[in-house]
Amino acid sequence: MEWQQSEILNQPGTRPQDNVELNAATIVNMDGNTETWSWEKAYGGRAKGSDSIQNGIIQLINLKSPERHFVIGEEGATWKPFTFGAREGFSTIPCWNHWPVAQLPNEGRVAPAADRPSSACVGTLYPVKHKTEKPGMMMGRNLYGMTAKPAAELAILARSWNFAPELTTKSSGFENMGYNKNQRAYLLRKTGETQQLEMTIAASAKSPVSNLAVIVENWGQKPVVLKLNGKPLSEGKDFSIGIRKDLIGNSLLLWLPVENMSKVDVELIEK
Repeated sequence: MEWQQSEILNQPGTRPQDNVELNAATIVNMDGNTETWSWEKAYGGRAKGSDSIQNGIIQLINLKSPERHFVIGEEGATWKPFTFGAREGFSTIPCWNHWPVAQLPNEGRVAPAADRPSSACVGTLYPVKHKTEKPGMMMGRNLYGMTAKPAAELAILARSWNFAPELTTKSSGFENMGYNKNQRAYLLRKTGETQQLEMTIAASAKSPVSNLAVIVENWGQKPVVLKLNGKPLSEGKDFSIGIRKDLIGNSLLLWLPVENMSKVDVELIEK
């Protein structure tokens, strides 16, 4: 069963190859090894000179733009190329025009011309399936985003999500609820009147920290000063803070664009 597709949307007058490179997909594993797939011929194949890799759980779509779309799966996810929908003389990449605009009741209509908006798909990353408490319901999760970085560098983000380093807090008055993979964030709850939160993230090569996200429930709405490894940072320039209001209390949302493979100390202080 297919859980998701990475669709390339084409404006009228364009074909898939106008919007994505013929070497359309790069697959990466968590060691940073890559293989590239080419659509010089219909339905794709491993590009010349590209070696096969094991355990590829990251898909990067090589759009003709500075930012490219990626999907990161959990350990055990699998990637497969799409095997129908290419039309000889139009595109070697599978392409359909029953969606996203036409909404025609003929799902699977292969695009014969570039006369209307169309969608294309080179492959699908199949997520790991998790059982849930509800009968007949399964859960799958992937991490989606855009990047201008080389494909191999996505392995760091993948390891930070799949093998998140442990976060500990030195401050009293906070409950540490651990890492929430669905939110890609560490969850804490303020339980006292403490105005300072000191955290240590035990990052390593196997469990790096990448684009740190922390949610502190019941924080309030006071602004904060942030220090990284003892150095003060500037809000907006070096990190972002948000306040989420709900019926329980205001939660502090922290995003810190740091990437490290060794211990990181973060300190939040109410102004």
